[in-house]
Amino acid sequence: SWTGSAVIHDIKGENWQLTAGWRSKFSHCLLFNPTDPRSARYNPLLEVRKGPHEVRDVQNIADILVDPEGALERRNHWEKTSHALLVGAILHVLYAEEEKTLARVATFLSDPQRSFSATLRRMMTTNHLGTAEEPHVHAVVASAAREVLNKSENERSGVLSTAMSFLGLYRDPTVAATTSACDWRIADLMDSDRPLSLYLVVPPSDISRT
Repeated sequence: SWTGSAVIHDIKGENWQLTAGWRSKFSHCLLFNPTDPRSARYNPLLEVRKGPHEVRDVQNIADILVDPEGALERRNHWEKTSHALLVGAILHVLYAEEEKTLARVATFLSDPQRSFSATLRRMMTTNHLGTAEEPHVHAVVASAAREVLNKSENERSGVLSTAMSFLGLYRDPTVAATTSACDWRIADLMDSDRPLSLYLVVPPSDISRT
């Protein structure tokens, strides 16, 4: 009987079938299933608040990538270093790439046209915050890249492979498409002219990878 905004955890999509018709009478109903090309889209990078909050926001996204279930009491060396790399890479993509998505973060870090060291140097030399006359590299991006570049080649390879394991899901073309834009924003659940009913659907067969 709740007529305000709601988030419905609907693993099998059964609640969508049973209740979306009724809830659509008073709310905007959306179904988000990142494994279904018909899904509404949601891109978490577009929620990043550029400015004083951006590093915290990006760290939160990296936290979810590294530990989606929040089960790690303490991160190991590879998880810590890859987390720092992901924060830098996400910020770089947000400021320097036209496609601001996690799929683009994955392709940026694993670009077959250049070495990983060249990618790190690009992060350290790109004009993220300045003008053409006065270029300015984002300090967090440059620091993250330098930290990895200072490591041995074998350790750099380990950091990259660990980071890419956390981004593997976004190499799936369907997931890349459903996370390429936003059909709703988090704020819509709290401050919107019309209530939002958001159904989160992930088939049991895909739960382990999402």
